[in-house]
Amino acid sequence: MGALILKQLMAAKENNELVAIRSGDKGSGRYSVGYILMCTDVVVSIKAINPKGLVDGIFTIKTDDIFGLDMDDKYINRLQDKMEFADQIYEPVEVPVFFSNEETDVKAFLEMAKDEEQLIHISLYKKIGMFGYVQDVSDEEFQLMVYNDAGEYDGVSVYYIDDIKNISWDDEDIRLVEVLIQRSNLIGGVN
Repeated sequence: MGALILKQLMAAKENNELVAIRSGDKGSGRYSVGYILMCTDVVVSIKAINPKGLVDGIFTIKTDDIFGLDMDDKYINRLQDKMEFADQIYEPVEVPVFFSNEETDVKAFLEMAKDEEQLIHISLYKKIGMFGYVQDVSDEEFQLMVYNDAGEYDGVSVYYIDDIKNISWDDEDIRLVEVLIQRSNLIGGVN
């Protein structure tokens, strides 16, 4: 392990910062995200955090196996957001009544999302996915106020309804984006 990696691990421990350690074989290594509990020239102990932002155990890595360290990147920041807003992201889901109506089609789901002002995620057959609020629906098209996965306003898009592969009404990513949008609005965001 190099001197810079050791220095950053010590700083992460001192400041209780989330980091990602790359260890093992460089071709098929391990990617471990967590908080540094202990760091010496020989071993590093980490309180691991899983992709849902939950504690996933404690383990020790030999420093000779460490070949990289990531800090303050998008993935780590997203985990921190999931940890901070876990109570809102993982709360029980109430299923809207219209989901049991067998006559409902994609257009009806879009109209319901518009009426409910529900943040949704739409995946298109064109390999495009986006979070947003439905603003308008015609017989063939829909208009979406789009937000990126950091909860930042990302413009308005119009697509054909027939190009929709699936619609996610409620999941942990949607809930996180919704919380980030609300936080942005409180801090002085545009939308």
